Amino acid sequence: MPSVAPVRAASLALITAALALSCAPRPVRPEAGADAGPVEVDVVVDDRPRPDRDNDGLCDDTEMRVTGTDPDDVDTDNDGFIDSFEYSYGLLPNSATSPSSERVLQWSEAPGEPFDYVFNFTFRGNGQGVFGLFYESAPGIDGFRGEDLGLRIEALSAVPPSNAPDIAGERFVSVVGMTRLSFRIIGDWPARAPLTCRRAYVLYPSAYAEELGLLYLRSFFLDVRASSAPFDAGAPSDASDASNVPDASDAAAFDATSVDASAPSPWPFQRDGYCLPRPGSCR
Repeated sequence: MPSVAPVRAASLALITAALALSCAPRPVRPEAGADAGPVEVDVVVDDRPRPDRDNDGLCDDTEMRVTGTDPDDVDTDNDGFIDSFEYSYGLLPNSATSPSSERVLQWSEAPGEPFDYVFNFTFRGNGQGVFGLFYESAPGIDGFRGEDLGLRIEALSAVPPSNAPDIAGERFVSVVGMTRLSFRIIGDWPARAPLTCRRAYVLYPSAYAEELGLLYLRSFFLDVRASSAPFDAGAPSDASDASNVPDASDAAAFDATSVDASAPSPWPFQRDGYCLPRPGSCR
């Protein structure tokens, strides 16, 4: 008597194929007289400028629907950082505790005004050299970076001192054992940037160990306040990227020979004492 197994297997294969065909997507037939080619859809682009009443770089609809900030106030939480700056760096522009106070560094734009800040961390070394530097930072309102402001990092001290006795500039030459390393960020305000309005920069000081890589990296927010002292604006500049500083094409040209703190700000885009982004497009 012949086996029924092959018959059953063949039947099962036929049923499986039929189910597959029944579930397969079917082509949609065009209606009679319809064009079988690709369908073109008209896209309407609204290129009207979005309003930004306070000119802080955040569009009014962004402030009302996204950030919850005041579209008529450049610094809603009154913490010294304009709303668009805080929004750009993931801060809360309607909270006066963002950024937190330990991450805010203050500096006056008076010529030669010293800046001095110390950060430290603990590292267990095995003879490695440890050096500090600035991580690349985004330009501020005026086009300057933290590096352009004349700031620099120096290796300051080690605890215990015997674990890192040799210091050369920004480097601890050799670190042995568990050591608390301190670096110092120092500088003098460059006289080329007297805008006489408040603005901010982001600094990313960091430290690396030879053969190991990154040991320390943290963002700090530099709050630059306008000075009441006159500027020596004819002094040479340390800035390497000042492309956003006002020039003859702006509404008010930057006159580096006659800037005085008692005069109106040479930065043409400012309100309530704050430097603002160039007008044009908002976020």
